Amino acid sequence: MTENVKCSLGRRLQNKQNRPGVCGLENSGNSCYLNAVLQCLCSTMPLVNHLLNQDIRKELAKCECRVAQVFVRLLEKMWLGSSSSCAPVEARSMLCSIFPQFDNYTQQDAQELLLHLLNALHEDLKKMHFLGQQSRSSTTESTIVSELFEGRLSYLTHFVPCGHQAHNAQTFTVLSLPIPKDNKNCSIQ
Repeated sequence: MTENVKCSLGRRLQNKQNRPGVCGLENSGNSCYLNAVLQCLCSTMPLVNHLLNQDIRKELAKCECRVAQVFVRLLEKMWLGSSSSCAPVEARSMLCSIFPQFDNYTQQDAQELLLHLLNALHEDLKKMHFLGQQSRSSTTESTIVSELFEGRLSYLTHFVPCGHQAHNAQTFTVLSLPIPKDNKNCSIQ
């Protein structure tokens, strides 16, 4: 490798290390499912912007919101740090203590972990709302997590014998949709 190529490669690596959010997660054993979930959440810009807001970070420091606090510390390493990678040791340790089913080095279900993590993060942020620590005007049931990751499914049940109709709604985090087998072009739209 020539000196010019080495210098150019070194500058590119250095630039990537100094760019916010360009930070990989180091694998600790069989933790790719964990890293995939954390990378997705840490790349969800509305969530990142909200949780890295100085006021939110101050309020989180005042309450017993362990999941949110650990997640924000990981975001700070990834978005405000200067390293090209970091080990999510604290996040893994915290998740394993709360959800013992993930406290081993076997392959795990990333979607299951994501649902547990989102629920725990939502509960912590609700706790912060409930304590009156946030000036944002919203109900205590709504958080950035519910705003970004929940949907609402409405449906109508029609009772044929009596003609009665019932409108129902259900909140969901995961919505399974069939993928058509014969159609090569498929859209969520």
